[in-house]
Amino acid sequence: MHSNSWKSALRAATKVAFATSLMGCGGVVVIDNADDGSDTDSETTPDVVPPDPPRTACVPPTAGWQTYDAPTFDCCVDAVLERVDQGPLEFDGQVTDEVAGCCTQIVTPNYDSIWSGGPLAYDAPAEAIAGCCTLMHGDPGCTPWGPPSPPAMDPGDASPWLALMQRALEGAVA
Repeated sequence: MHSNSWKSALRAATKVAFATSLMGCGGVVVIDNADDGSDTDSETTPDVVPPDPPRTACVPPTAGWQTYDAPTFDCCVDAVLERVDQGPLEFDGQVTDEVAGCCTQIVTPNYDSIWSGGPLAYDAPAEAIAGCCTLMHGDPGCTPWGPPSPPAMDPGDASPWLALMQRALEGAVA
């Protein structure tokens, strides 16, 4: 067997073995078996896959961000996940109007389900829900107890008996 044929066969077998091992990982492998006839051992450069085009901005539904709209919802999930990949969405943080509106689009129709732990009315990834809940409510569970906290309750409002005792004590001290 000629040495060029032997090297070409060995390269092809190596590429197939490598590609087969990567398929289990879910990767996409492009194998270029073009033989340029050169007798060099240099590796060929892999084909470059062009990057995805930039995502287009989500447009709010005509009735506003609070109203569920399937195409807007899907766009918003992508926008929020893209922003979450950059870092956490923090309460009172700096986010774009699009991300803030998208969080409203994602959380509003799902709020009761999120809060009760039931199945979501409109499915969204957990990262998007947690990020939006943190942005909108100050915690990833969308509970109403996060910041901003309501003002402290007057103890007299808690129980009429407590208010009566408080007035009695104030009268005894005076």
